[in-house]
Amino acid sequence: VSAASVCAALLPFCGGGSATKLRTAAMLFDPAGDGLLTRGALEAWLQAHFKIMYFVHPGMRQQLGLTEDEAAATVVDEAFAAPKSAAGSLSTEEARDVDE
Repeated sequence: VSAASVCAALLPFCGGGSATKLRTAAMLFDPAGDGLLTRGALEAWLQAHFKIMYFVHPGMRQQLGLTEDEAAATVVDEAFAAPKSAAGSLSTEEARDVDE
């Protein structure tokens, strides 16, 4: 498990709103430093997120009926189905729109 994954998994428990957490995730998973989340970066972050959420909320896996990887892939598919994501990456604002 990478340090970035651990940090990202703990983001839901940190202060600040969704926009702040998404900017932080972008910094953790954005090697180019351009503030954009690629499909792979968003999926890596969400896999870490769902792993910690399933650990903290044991009934969540059964409620969603998806593994961590499946849940992450579902959210990523939804995010990248939006017309703005044609460039292959999402800005934190676009990702926040999916989150809300």
